[in-house]
Amino acid sequence: MPGSSARARTADEIVRELGNDIARYTKEGQVVVAGDWNCKIGNLASVSRDREFDRRNSSKRIDARGKIVIQLMNASDMVILNGIRGSIAESTYEGPGGSGVDDYIAVSEGLVEKTSNIEYLSEMKDILHTDHCGVARTIRIEGNALVESKDRRGRRQKAGKGGYGIVGRVRSEQFWAWLEEESDKCMDEVNELIKKGKEDVEQGWEALKQEF
Repeated sequence: MPGSSARARTADEIVRELGNDIARYTKEGQVVVAGDWNCKIGNLASVSRDREFDRRNSSKRIDARGKIVIQLMNASDMVILNGIRGSIAESTYEGPGGSGVDDYIAVSEGLVEKTSNIEYLSEMKDILHTDHCGVARTIRIEGNALVESKDRRGRRQKAGKGGYGIVGRVRSEQFWAWLEEESDKCMDEVNELIKKGKEDVEQGWEALKQEF
């Protein structure tokens, strides 16, 4: 996505807003952020509380949004796990336009030593029919909090020692309004392409993802 486009500017605003959310949730507990961030951070280091986490990345590419993300995470004492502690940040995306590292996991600095290195789940591409692999990690939680959860059948379960809970979600009306608007636009464009017979479903989505 061109950095000068309206969509890019909106995305950058949301990145900054994410920093505000992290700052708020950090006051309530440890924070974990994961997903497709659509940015390139190369070997930029994570720095938190005077600790520097050097990074090794399979891609050396750095873009403007990646620099902003690193600055925000460092300012929030969040550490991006991809490529630190002797690991290498592996490619998480592979499509017609090439491959790259787009999917990340970041945790509060206090969780780094309790967190495993990232696992890259390439099999998720076939399971979910996506051009992104899955990323996963294990976090060792200590404490005595009783946390209620549900299993796959919807039965209620309680965790004994250790556990986790959701302390908050993105509440920004601007974010959700933007997401709804962009989703509607994407669906309309895909349907139009398919109706005209110019693209099949997969090609239509690929074209939109490259633009987005």
